[in-house]
Order: sequence, then C-alpha cells, then structure tokens
Amino acid sequence: MNSHRVSGSGNIVAGRDINITTGVDPGTHAEIISQNTSLKRSFVRLGLDPDSDDLDAAIDKALEDAREKEESDSSFDSEELLGLGFASFHRGRNSRAEGYFRESLKMFEKSGDMHGKGTALGCLGTVAQRIGEYDEARELFGESLRIGQDLEDKQLISYGLGEMGMTELASGNFAEAEKLISESLAIKNEDPEGFDQSAFASSLNNLGLLYHNTSRLKEAEELYSRSLEFKNTPASIVTTIMNIASIRLQRGDFLGATELYFQGLGICREEGLRFHEGGAMKCIGDVFFEMNDFETAMDHYIESLVIMEETGNRLDEAGTRINLANALISLHDLPGAERELTLSEKIYKELRSSRDRDTLDMAWASLHYHRKEFAEAKERLEKILSEVEENTITEANCKYNLAIIALMYDPEESENLLRESLTLHEKLGISKPQIMVSLGYGDPSEEWDYPPDNWEEVLFGKSR
Repeated sequence: MNSHRVSGSGNIVAGRDINITTGVDPGTHAEIISQNTSLKRSFVRLGLDPDSDDLDAAIDKALEDAREKEESDSSFDSEELLGLGFASFHRGRNSRAEGYFRESLKMFEKSGDMHGKGTALGCLGTVAQRIGEYDEARELFGESLRIGQDLEDKQLISYGLGEMGMTELASGNFAEAEKLISESLAIKNEDPEGFDQSAFASSLNNLGLLYHNTSRLKEAEELYSRSLEFKNTPASIVTTIMNIASIRLQRGDFLGATELYFQGLGICREEGLRFHEGGAMKCIGDVFFEMNDFETAMDHYIESLVIMEETGNRLDEAGTRINLANALISLHDLPGAERELTLSEKIYKELRSSRDRDTLDMAWASLHYHRKEFAEAKERLEKILSEVEENTITEANCKYNLAIIALMYDPEESENLLRESLTLHEKLGISKPQIMVSLGYGDPSEEWDYPPDNWEEVLFGKSR
C-alpha cells in the first residue's frame, strides 16, 4: 500500500497504491465460468473452451463473428448473448459486455429461466464491480444470491457470496468481506465435487487478498501459494504470482519480487493478457521506485497507464496515478505530482469509490511535506491515523511520517512515534525505513542517542 524506503529531497514515506489484484481474476473470472452451468454452456455454444490455452484468440474470433452477425441483422439466443457478454468482459470491453448481459437478462426473464436470470444478474454485478459502481454491484449480486437461495443452487449461492465479499473488500469493509468470502469457500468445501478446481483457487486467492489488505502477510502468502496447487487459467496464475511478489516487495526482497513480476509479465505477453499486463508494468515500476530509480519507475507507470486506459481499467488507473505522482515528487516535479493526484481523486469520485483513500491522502501529505507545508501534511496524516485499522502497514507508515515531522518541534514525541512505527514494522514483517536503520535507529528495543545530529538533513535532504 505504501512505500517503505525513504527517498527524495524530503524524507517522508510516500503513499502508494497496493499492488495486488483480485483473486477472482478480472481478466477471465474463471470461477464464474467453471461453477455456473449456464455460463459454461454458453461458452460451449460459441465454440469456446474456458480451459483452452488459446482462449483469447478464440474469443477475439467469436466477437468478430458476432459483430458480423449483428451487422447482418441476425439475432442471438439468451445463452449466446451471455457467452458474448462474458467474452467481451474477458477482453476488457465493459460497455459491450454490459449490453450483451442486459439483452440476455431480458430473454431469461421472458422465458422464466430463473437460473439464467441469476447468472445474468451476477455477470452484470461483475461489470459494475470492475468499474467501481459498488452500490449497483451489491444490488445485482444480492438479487442473484436470492435467486440462488430460492433455487437451492450452491453454485449461484457461492458465487453471489464471494462476489459480494469482493465488493465489500473493494469498499474497505474488511470484516464483512471476510465473513462473505469465508461463507463462499465453506460451501465449496462442503461439496467439492460440485465445483471446478479453479473455483477453489479463486476463493483461496480472494481470502488471501483480504489478509493482504489487512496486513496479515504470512497468512496471505500461504493462501496464495495454496491456490497455485489447483488447476487454473493463465490469467489467474498471473494474478496470484503478482500478489506473492507484492508481499516480497513489502518485505524488502526486491530481487524475489522482480523475478516474480517479470515472470508474470512474460505470461501476460505470451497469453495476450493485456488487462493484466498493465498491472504487471505498474508493479515493476514499484520495484524501481523502491530502488530509488525514479525515472525508470515513471516510465513503467506511464506505460502501465496507456494499457489501463486502453482496457478501461479506471480503478487501477487511479491507483497507478498515485504511484506516478510519488515518482514525480521524488524527481522534484511537484506541479506534475499535483496533476496526477488531482486526476486520481477525480477518477475515484466519478466511480464513487473509497478504495485507497488512505493511500491517496498519504500521497497528498507527501506533496505537502515537499512543499514545506508541514501543517497540512501533519493534518492529512493525523486524519489517516484516526481512521485506519490498528496493526496495519498504513498505521506503521503514518507514525513514521509523523515522527519525521515531529523532529521540528518535539524530539521526544518524534522518538516515541518512531519506536511505535518500527515495532509495527517488525510485527508485520515488512522492511524498515533504510535511512533510520543506517542512522542506528533500526531496533526499537535499544537505547538511542536521539534525535540525530543531522536531523535537518533527515528532514530536508540537506543541511540548511
């Protein structure tokens, strides 16, 4: 979620977007296909095999054929529309996907096919979730879930619970998300023969994602690794690899993270996973940022944004702009950083999303700090600290940043905040700010000669 390496002319930790992606993979949603008979049948009707190695090429041909059929005024049945909708969604064409799903929903309602209706509603919810329309997603998933409960259909019920959980996770409602995702996984465990392997992999990855977001890194990595034991699609494998890499990055294992990110990027390019390629480029940019190579990081962020704009991935675009802003801050381009943060804030507002609010506020605090607007920076950080959950990476970084600012007016408060921050770094298993380690302040249990003699250099990057 946030950088742990102090960098730039002013030594405050930057707020950056967390580089993990949803376990129900945003490119394929293999779980939905594998555990829903209507959707799987609709794929077969289009000549598509969800487990095929050349699925992307087959989908592109199916969509091209469908466009030609539409131009000749030919019609599709409900199952074909459902398959075309999901094929479009798979390739990042959200508007076209929504259109197909809505047409299929009308047909299912007209025919009285309740299972088909529940499936179409769930697919519409998935589109709404991707673009950040969380209230609409909750309503659609809830209606799909109620149909599943009425039909006593375990697949629809498990899917509805899982996707409602992911919606709550994206909204920052972690306790409710954990409850819903766990219930979804429990249904699968009760009837393992009724679900495809990718469905189990997806639920494990989703639960890992929840733990990751709440700074339970050990448990998250264990679940990610377990999910890789199940047969899954290339896109979902990429998602899991990048999630594990992000944990290694947070622990300061730059080499391990880089190897996994490039492995994921290679799979993306080999399989034509353009949506995921954008995320991989962003993650590689983060590694360069952590190594203080800000220009290379910026290049990767910009390339990532091109792909995200191309695939309509606006939510991750907003997060990537936060990371780009922090690279620009480190390169002393403060107007450029303000531009990117303003654009990010605008996207979140348009999508009515509160995701990464603390990350965005941390980045604004960093910008204020580098402008020597210390009161504004302190106000932003204190706001985050008053709202964030305890024992999280965000809490650790907030306290570190406040410790740096407190050097100017209260060294004792600064030391207390720094000790609290470092204790959290140790507890969470994440890398400590290297400048403090180099100055001899890495162990919070030791006696210190604090503050450092060169505290002005720590604050401003040079002696005044």
